[in-house]
Amino acid sequence: MSNLFRKVIDSYQRGLTSPSSNERMMAVRGLKEVDDPRVIGILVDALKDTASEVRSAAATSLMSLGDPRGFEPLLKLLGKQVLDDPSEVAITILESSIGMELLVEALENHPDEEIRCSAAW
Repeated sequence: MSNLFRKVIDSYQRGLTSPSSNERMMAVRGLKEVDDPRVIGILVDALKDTASEVRSAAATSLMSLGDPRGFEPLLKLLGKQVLDDPSEVAITILESSIGMELLVEALENHPDEEIRCSAAW
């Protein structure tokens, strides 16, 4: 990886530790533009942020990347949030065509019953 990519990812990671939810949200949005396999893990971690706008941006970024490693965490979060609190993250996932494809695929084919139930919800 080039030094430039390393600096960009480090900069976004610092942004994710900011006390400002707006800065964290901007960092999450910027990460989807970085071509590095570590981005998926960073975005999955951002799904646990305390601010709903950051979680929603992380969900949107994960869906736009289309990497399967981000789908299962999205489904687990979706199932929990639809049951507990239908937040911006759940709405973001449900409103997107990628999210709907993900839900249908999980409902029909995922081996984990909890994930299938989350998709059904």
